[in-house]
Amino acid sequence: MKSKVNGKPLMHLPTYNMRRFVYLFVICTGVCVYFVFPLALAQSHSVKVAVKRPHKRLLDISYLYKWDIDQNEWVEAQKTLYAYDHQRLLVRERTQVWSKEKGNWQDSLQVLYENNAKGLAEKRVSQQWHGSCLAWRNQQRYFYEYADRTNLKQTISQGWDAKRGRWAYDPTCRRYIYSYDSLRRKNAFLFQYWDERLDDWMNSHRSLYSFDDAGNQVETLDQYWDKERNDWNFNSHRNSRDKFTYDSENRRKEWLVQYWNAGANDWYTNYIYAYTYDVAGNKTAFIKKKWDSAKKDFVTHSSHSFTYDMYGNVVKKLVKSWDYRKKEIGNHERDWYEYDALGNTLMSIEERWDKRLKMWVPYRKVINWFDTSTIRLDETEHADGTKLPILLQDFTEWIVLSFPADQDAYTVEVLDESGKIIRTISDIREGKVIIHRENFGENIYSIRLSKGKIKVKELVLDIAAG
Repeated sequence: MKSKVNGKPLMHLPTYNMRRFVYLFVICTGVCVYFVFPLALAQSHSVKVAVKRPHKRLLDISYLYKWDIDQNEWVEAQKTLYAYDHQRLLVRERTQVWSKEKGNWQDSLQVLYENNAKGLAEKRVSQQWHGSCLAWRNQQRYFYEYADRTNLKQTISQGWDAKRGRWAYDPTCRRYIYSYDSLRRKNAFLFQYWDERLDDWMNSHRSLYSFDDAGNQVETLDQYWDKERNDWNFNSHRNSRDKFTYDSENRRKEWLVQYWNAGANDWYTNYIYAYTYDVAGNKTAFIKKKWDSAKKDFVTHSSHSFTYDMYGNVVKKLVKSWDYRKKEIGNHERDWYEYDALGNTLMSIEERWDKRLKMWVPYRKVINWFDTSTIRLDETEHADGTKLPILLQDFTEWIVLSFPADQDAYTVEVLDESGKIIRTISDIREGKVIIHRENFGENIYSIRLSKGKIKVKELVLDIAAG
């Protein structure tokens, strides 16, 4: 494989040995180039150039198809549209379902996110579309509080009181509290629910985590709260424990799922998961075994096997499960995956095993569309010398133009190649405008951003047919 920058070969450049695959990011004479090497070609010595994994593209739209047995073809069932802010952070997921009767997409659900300056989600609101009143109605909202830059401290949910028209606490509300050790590893998780009678949070259960010297999680202990004793119940049959063991490469080798036997005053193992890996460290299979009281032994309950491409992406997953009628392991599910050069999942297909036909039949398919380009521009427009950041995102169905909000209104104009204004959006005060691409022919367009009579910036974009 010959790598070149500006026509010149790259000589004696060591690569960075990453698990599963290797990215080499070269900065040379102002040109940035990504190279992808299979693991077999990776060397282990240090790197003299900047090493960086390329940013994955933002997911634009995800389409879900179901297999129609009668028509013997894929039919549209659902799509989810994603929107982002100027930090490339998710701010909305909107789900629509296909209406056979009306022959178009109908709004169903949406989730709205609010993020802080550090790029962390602070609030999430879920809403449901009501066609009778043509409006979104609140369902639940979540608040997130952080212990540091990455670890959550607590999550609190609230429900929407439609009668009073306000957010309120009800029995469906939850609070999750997280604790961490000195190494910032989560060592405790507390689950609470809202008690309307006491008008307060009540404990439900907790999880305690422990680690070995290598930092691997070796145990999870789940305990339930005893309301009568007002303390944790160490003798409840609902208590469970997960035990993990690892191989010499710190890869999970076995996972035991245990439950408490109050009569025997001891733990008993109900499930065992065993894992296998290939030479690149990819998990190739895990087998689930369940305790059979009649046989007094563990018998295989299900199995998952995985096939990878040269870059460590799963391209096939095969699931087998226990057939209680035949008393044997048989086919259950088979999944296929396709990726782009950056590892984004472009398509996944799920098949189910038809016992009657004794063959694989399609079940559902997901196709993902990612943003085609993201352009970040900085223009000095203010008298004090500060820069106005502008983010232009060209998506499949619309164009998003983001910029800092101002007390003055902005105007956006779209011009065709001849300079004719074909669309004007005025009185923009939120720092973001969405330009829908319907009726856009295949052409070169200009997008002009103005504040009053002052032209802030004019962007040129080659847009394919909308």
